[in-house]
Parts: sequence; C-alpha cells; structure tokens
Amino acid sequence: MISKKVKKLMLDQITMEFQAAHDYKGMEICFLNKGLDGFAHWFNKQSQEEIEHAYRFINFLNSVNESIDNLDKLDAANVKFTNIRDVFEASLKQEQMVTQSIWKIIEAAEKDKDYASRQMLDWFISEQVEEENSVQRILDALDLVGDEHIGIYELDKKLGKRED
Repeated sequence: MISKKVKKLMLDQITMEFQAAHDYKGMEICFLNKGLDGFAHWFNKQSQEEIEHAYRFINFLNSVNESIDNLDKLDAANVKFTNIRDVFEASLKQEQMVTQSIWKIIEAAEKDKDYASRQMLDWFISEQVEEENSVQRILDALDLVGDEHIGIYELDKKLGKRED
C-alpha cells in the first residue's frame, strides 16, 4: 500500500506527463508551421513518450489497487517560439522539471518505506537522464550550426529519422 503523499505526488506526475505531451504537441505544430518536418517528427515522438510515461504511473497505481479519481487541468500549449533554440531550451527546462518531480516522489517513497513505488521509479531515473541528454545534444548541435541553413536542414533530416 502506498501512502497518501506518494499517491498525490504520482497523480501530480501523471498530470505533468500529460502536460509535457501536450506541450510537445505544441512544439510539433510550431515546426510543422515552419515546414521543418524532421523537428516536428522528433517532438511527435517525444509527445508519445510522455503519454507512455503517464500510463506507467496509471498502470502502477491500478496494480496496487489505488484508484485515480481526478487529474488536474492542462495548460494551453505554446505553438509560437522566437527561434528553434528557444523551443529546445523550453523542452530541456520541462525535462528538468520532470526530473525534479520524480526525485520528490522517490524521496517520499523512501521516507515512507514504500518499496514497491521506489522500485517502479528506478526506470524513471534512467529515462530522465536519457531525456535531458537527448535535448542537450540537440542544443549543442544547434550551437554548432548557428543560423546556417544547411546545418538546420541537415539537423532536420537527422531528427526526422528518430524511431521509437
């Protein structure tokens, strides 16, 4: 059985994961509007991953017989950004917020000796390292290409090849 605090944090995390998916859809639309289909594809995949993350929490709560009675409302997704870098900086900031939220759940689970929740959360530790690294590598690539159109074009092609 999980504590009320851990359950509340997990419910908040479900909302955060769905919000991230919604925000990534906005970022996808931003790139579709600019004709950058590879960038759009990358954010589409990112959005799908966030939904999968939400369902990891939903399925876990159901597996320990905890009902989900309510989720918070989502905020509007931004579809207008000044430049490509701003989109990925927003993405990195979002991933960092998710990481901090996961750490809070881990701390609460450890404090409450909730070993089942703690064990389930191990997967998210590795996932968040991968998520932040992935976005940071794109930011690094954007630093290298600057405003060079050919560099943006090549990066767009590369991101368009992202698989599940």
